[in-house]
Amino acid sequence: MGSNMLRCLLLCALTPFAYSAPVAVDAAGLAVAVPRAGGAVTASYVLASESDFILAGASVAAAPLLSLRSGNPGAHTTAACAGGPLSPGTTVTRVTLEYRYDTGYGTTGAGANFTLRVAGQPVYESPPLTDFAYDLNRTNYSAPVAVDAAGLAVAVPRAGGASSRVDLVFDNHDRNVQLLLPMRINITCTGGPCLAPAPAPSCSLNGDYDAASGRCVCDAGWAGADCHALSLLPAAPPAAQPYCHFEGAEGRGGANSSWGGSVLRDDAGVYHLFFAEMSNNCSLHAYGAVSRVVHATSATPAGPYARQDVALPVFAHNPQVVRNPGDGTYLLYHIGADVAPGCVPDCRTAPPPTWHGFNSTNAVTSENDPAVVTYFNNVSSAAACQALADAHNASIFTWHAPSVGPEYALQCAVRFDGRWEAVAQPGHTSGFKGAAPPAPPTPPPTPPPTPCPSLSHGTSIAYSASLDGPWTRLPYVLPLPSHGSAFTNPSPYIFPNGSVLLAARSHGVHLLRADSWRGPYVHLKLLGAMEDSFLWRDRRGFHMLTHDCSGQFPTWYNDTGGYWSSPDGLDWAGPAEFAYNTDVAWAPDAAGAPANTTLSARQRPVLFFDGNRTFLFNGVGLPGKSQWKFSCTFVQEVNLTRSAQYK
Repeated sequence: MGSNMLRCLLLCALTPFAYSAPVAVDAAGLAVAVPRAGGAVTASYVLASESDFILAGASVAAAPLLSLRSGNPGAHTTAACAGGPLSPGTTVTRVTLEYRYDTGYGTTGAGANFTLRVAGQPVYESPPLTDFAYDLNRTNYSAPVAVDAAGLAVAVPRAGGASSRVDLVFDNHDRNVQLLLPMRINITCTGGPCLAPAPAPSCSLNGDYDAASGRCVCDAGWAGADCHALSLLPAAPPAAQPYCHFEGAEGRGGANSSWGGSVLRDDAGVYHLFFAEMSNNCSLHAYGAVSRVVHATSATPAGPYARQDVALPVFAHNPQVVRNPGDGTYLLYHIGADVAPGCVPDCRTAPPPTWHGFNSTNAVTSENDPAVVTYFNNVSSAAACQALADAHNASIFTWHAPSVGPEYALQCAVRFDGRWEAVAQPGHTSGFKGAAPPAPPTPPPTPPPTPCPSLSHGTSIAYSASLDGPWTRLPYVLPLPSHGSAFTNPSPYIFPNGSVLLAARSHGVHLLRADSWRGPYVHLKLLGAMEDSFLWRDRRGFHMLTHDCSGQFPTWYNDTGGYWSSPDGLDWAGPAEFAYNTDVAWAPDAAGAPANTTLSARQRPVLFFDGNRTFLFNGVGLPGKSQWKFSCTFVQEVNLTRSAQYK
């Protein structure tokens, strides 16, 4: 013991103290809450880019001004703050923000509105927003609208997750709304810091985060800084692809265009491909009237595949085949239902119907005789019209300068004497029909034909005890959404107990669930403005590939594959980057590989997992050729040998 300590003890022992007698205190029955931290604290979400949101149906637009766009009219969408959830166990007492808005076309009607939610509780509801329409001025934003929601007592649940988010919920009635960015949302709370510590990066549920290096270590087959991208091996050339036939000269003799497929291996080790084929020598631009599902087999996942039979007749499209884990039944999800054979066009003897892509160019078809006469606007002269006809083995039917206005320039009407040809020209002038051709002679009266029913693209399911069929079809098993556009492009995940999580398209990708594959299916939520989903699950969670048709990624990759991930199948993140694009590396020894390495289109993604190998199937347009006339079912193996940066 030191000398100073000893001196203190001696002095204390010699110093006299006089204390009172003991005083008894008994404070019973109290309920005093001791705060975990001091008084109220404030934190802010600064929303200035797409990465600051978790988007479900909403999007961030860069032009003409940076803004948060609420989606399409009639849609219900959300945009959650991505800067970290609220701290579990805290209480939010105040929320402040300022926003500026503009609205969609028109100045009357129901407009749009949004709700600000904190931990699932609404704290502010905007009035119906109908003014500041951007058809008058795309930068026609309102003055700042101040919001001060004080006196709150919103308890943040201790469970965390999506229930601890701050989000904006949009109700687009007859138009949408855009909120100008950047925007700041201030949160005041008690009981601890407002925002929970940022979790370690999820690595897109395709890898592990290494804290020492600050990097994601990707699982085999995945690449990129956050493991969002598929690492793909060089592809076989088109001639070696599993089912690559085309409309036109190459397709004559019975070969047909195809548009993506789905594979399963049976118990004997045979691979069964189910793909969408355009029947009767038609091409993809007529798929809405001629598509059917064809069954082919192979000894290897990548083919070559031998055609076996038509599994589902017209109309059937976008097949995905799965096996029910409960009783082993094979299920073929698709869109469409049976139609009468006489209602299926035959492109070998007559032009296909006008559908999807036929009239989306400067070629305007005559309503009087759509089979043989097409008008081309913006043709500069009679000589140019003749050249246009010569280039397409056609003859001039008429040529004149229309009187409707100079914006239509001159017009060339061409008669196609043989096979139909859909011609793309620049400078689309939408909706102008021009002069009609002379009326043909009146034919003798004939009995009226039996009308063919309109084809629905709703989701159906076929089932069978064998991949070789026969298949029994259950038509249109999904409910009709409130906006009236059927759910299409289905992709199921079937749980071991037989319940189903289903992704489907209807003005974006939605999630539905059912207790059985037979239904009924119940709508859960809208994820985003994509299509062509493929849903799967592994040890890390749920994953989904989609075709980006919203322009979310750079315009030079407008046929990219979006990637989404979710730990539970309900709370999804993505897509911030594409999982693959239209660039293809051909195998070094690929005979006949085209010099061009960019596919004209790449959609309908489906992964096939075959033990230690994985394959990506797509519907594609070949390099330098239109997908509408040269479509193909395309397969490319995933590189499971190493993790590499995506190029």
